[in-house]
Amino acid sequence: MRLFIKHAFDPICVRRAVRVALIVGTVLALINHFDAIYHGNLSLTNIIQILTTYLIPYTVATHGSAMHARHHELQQRTSIMKAGDSIDQEKDSTEQYTHPGGGGDDGGIKDGGDLSREILTLKQHMDLFLKHARDPICMKRALKVALVVGTVIGLVNHFDEIINGTLSSTKYFQIGLTYTIPYIVNTFGSARQASHLELNTC
Repeated sequence: MRLFIKHAFDPICVRRAVRVALIVGTVLALINHFDAIYHGNLSLTNIIQILTTYLIPYTVATHGSAMHARHHELQQRTSIMKAGDSIDQEKDSTEQYTHPGGGGDDGGIKDGGDLSREILTLKQHMDLFLKHARDPICMKRALKVALVVGTVIGLVNHFDEIINGTLSSTKYFQIGLTYTIPYIVNTFGSARQASHLELNTC
C-alpha cells in the first residue's frame, strides 16, 4: 500500500493522470454536453456531470499508472536481488584463483566507461510502442479502465434515458464513444509508459 501511494503521488504519475483526465474529460464533456456548453445554459446538474467526467478518468488513470509502476519496481527489486546473489557466488569462485599482491588492475574487469544508449529511429520507437500496446496485460488494463470509466460516466450523463428506455441513436453513439475514448487514451498512456520504462532499464 505504501509503495502504491508513493507512485500515485509521484509527479510523473500525477502529470500523466492529469493529461488523461483533460483529454478524456474534455472530449466526453463536449460529446455529452455540447449544446449546453455552446449555448451557455449549463445547469448545476450539468456542472456536476462534467466535473465527474474529469474526476473519474483521473482516478482510474492514477490507479493504473501507480499499479504499473509498483509492479515494475517490485520486478526490478527481485532482479537486483537475484543479480546480487549470482555476483556474490561468482566473486567467491573467482577469489579462489586470484593471485595475491598483484599490482595491476586488482584482477577485476575494468569499466570501459558509460555505455552509450542507441539512438532509436522513429520506426523502432513505433515498433516498441506497438509491442506494448498489443501486450495482453496492457489491453486488459485498458479494457478494465474503459469499462469502469465508460459505465460510470454513461450512467452519470444518461441515467434517466437508460432507466426509462428512451435512448436515441445519438445517445447510443455518445455512450459508445464514452467507452471507446478511455480505451484508446489508456492504451496510449500505458504503452508509452511501458516503452519509457523499458528504454530506461536497458
